[in-house]
Formats: sequence, structure tokens, C-alpha cells
Amino acid sequence: MPAQLCLHIAGGCLLQASAPQESLFYQHIQEQLMAQYNVQSEVQLYSYSRFAALPNIVASIAITATQKHLLIIQIRPSLLFQACSMFSNIQDGSSTYSNRCDSSHTGIQALWNQWLGTANCIAGTIAGQHNSAITRINTHITHCVHWCLQHNVLPVILGPVHSYLTSVHRLYVNSINSTLHKAVDSTGGIYIDAYDLLQTKAHKQNDFFTASGLQLTAAGHRELANHLLSVAGTAIARHSKQSSTSFNHSLANTHNS
Repeated sequence: MPAQLCLHIAGGCLLQASAPQESLFYQHIQEQLMAQYNVQSEVQLYSYSRFAALPNIVASIAITATQKHLLIIQIRPSLLFQACSMFSNIQDGSSTYSNRCDSSHTGIQALWNQWLGTANCIAGTIAGQHNSAITRINTHITHCVHWCLQHNVLPVILGPVHSYLTSVHRLYVNSINSTLHKAVDSTGGIYIDAYDLLQTKAHKQNDFFTASGLQLTAAGHRELANHLLSVAGTAIARHSKQSSTSFNHSLANTHNS
């Protein structure tokens, strides 16, 4: 049976298929789409090292008459910090380095990055870089949502999955998260506050996060996948099985439910 739906996932730590637990996120979505909605799906993964690359990634999605498409964009915390920093140019971050920033820094290296990042963010705010970064990121994300809606692709944006766990970093993440959430909702997409969701549902820190707080456990991946399907599953199923003229109606029903 050919896949009815293609899941396009652009992000960082959710894409590291070399580690078994990292693949559980999209594997679980695929399994539940079949079990709950009888929707067969396949996955395409994209990594990005700057937000400006996202519109090109989205535009590269090949639209076919026989298959529907869902785009999931994971907002990468390391890139948020780079964007808001005074001394770190977002254009310089390689995908490999950003993946490492997203999920693998531990111990002294993590502590150093926390405080260095905090100093950079404060300097960036004083220089006015924080507000301009929010505007720039917001423009790239809303462009992607607009493109998706115009091309019958269902857009879901996942807010940052984790943080460097300092109060200053949380302040920046929350600020951008709030701005993006409002913009995506008003544009017509679906936005999920991933970090706050997992923090709220966890009974203790290591339920969904590793000891460093920088990486999701297998349970964290499953919880995030379950929530995404609880929020968007009905729209995904409708979108997979209906004609393109029914797409916006399906998405509207999701927002109203």
C-alpha cells in the first residue's frame, strides 16, 4: 500500500536517527497514524543551521497528486541563542555544530556554554539584536506557514524542546515562543509549546529529559508525539484522505475543537 501521507520534519535533536531513541518521535507518529486513523505514512528529514534556510527547505517539497504532506518544523534552541547573541553570527553555525548544541552538551562544556550564551544574549539585547532576531525568525516561520497553506501542506510548528536551563535563556525562549505562537496561530498553522508541555506533564525532571536537561528520553519523544497527534491528528487524517479543497476546512475544525 503506497503511503498516503509524507511527514516532512525539519529540526535538530528530533532528527538524529543514528540514536535509536531519537527516531521514536516520528516512528511513533507513523505507528499511531496507522493505528488510529488508518493512514500510511513515510518520512523525509531535513536539518537546518539557520532560520533563513527554512523557506528554501519548504519550497523544495515536491507536491504530488497521489500523496498529501505534513510539515513539522522544530524550533532549534541553539539557533535562537545564536540569533540573539552579540558575538555569535547565526550564519556561521554548521548543522553538525547546531545538533551538538541542541542535545549533546554536558558537564563543564554545558556550563560554559550556558554562561557564555547568557552574556552574549544580554549584550545582544543591549545592542538591539534580540528584537531584530525575533522579527527575522518570525518572518521566516510565517513565510513557511503561508507557503504550506497555499500548497495544501499541513504546517505544525514545535516550539523549542529543551533549554540550557538558565533563567536568561528561558526568558529569551519564552519571548520568541510567545511571538511565534501568536503569529503561527493567526496565520492558520498549528503551534505547540513543546518544552512547557513536557515540563508540565513531567512528575520529575528525568521523566522526559536526560540528567543534563538537554536531551529528550524515549518517554519524552513518545509524549511529544502523542500530544502532536492529540492536537493535530484529526486534521492530519482528514488532510490525508480528502481533496485539497477540503484542507482549510480540516484545519479550521482542528482550531475550533
